[in-house]
Amino acid sequence: AERQTSCGRRIHLTLRFMPPSANFFKTNMVKRVVNNCLVKSALQNGEGSPMSKKLKVAEVRSQVSSCFDSGNIEVVSLPPAEGAGEGPRAFSLQIRPDPYCDADSAAHFQWYHFRASGVREVPCVFNLTNARGASYEEAWEEYQSTASYDRQHWFRVPTSYDQHSGVLSINHTPDQDLVYYAFFAPYSLDRHADLVAW
Repeated sequence: AERQTSCGRRIHLTLRFMPPSANFFKTNMVKRVVNNCLVKSALQNGEGSPMSKKLKVAEVRSQVSSCFDSGNIEVVSLPPAEGAGEGPRAFSLQIRPDPYCDADSAAHFQWYHFRASGVREVPCVFNLTNARGASYEEAWEEYQSTASYDRQHWFRVPTSYDQHSGVLSINHTPDQDLVYYAFFAPYSLDRHADLVAW
């Protein structure tokens, strides 16, 4: 299949091994790819591009997800797209607890790992609002969260813990649109697969 965006960019889509009954899914797949292209085009070409009149960079809403290997976070609220360029974007998040443990009569939690998108050169503060209830609260003292753009190279970012509110705040202005944050640098199943396949 081939589609052309209003910015003149052609998209070639190869949709194989899908029965005729899957036309609905094909159509929606094409729509998602085209929409992603439009957003990317506006971000790359800036104010002067044809798409910038329809889609401003400041109106691209930031997102947070943990739908990947070792991901763990719950989104409470996201900052609005309007006025994204004014001041830091505040994300309200919670660490998802582990399954309830009968032996300890508690649902422990400490590990977090999430991905933020649509945050290039935007000051962000990720507030983990239930950090006080973590299994080892003292771990947050003088703690600095890890971050990565490729999940291969990790670095520390400014992090603060408010003992009064029990909120752990990660402050960062990413250089790229996509960035990962974690309690410590994870060794994912993907990296393990790469290692044993080498």
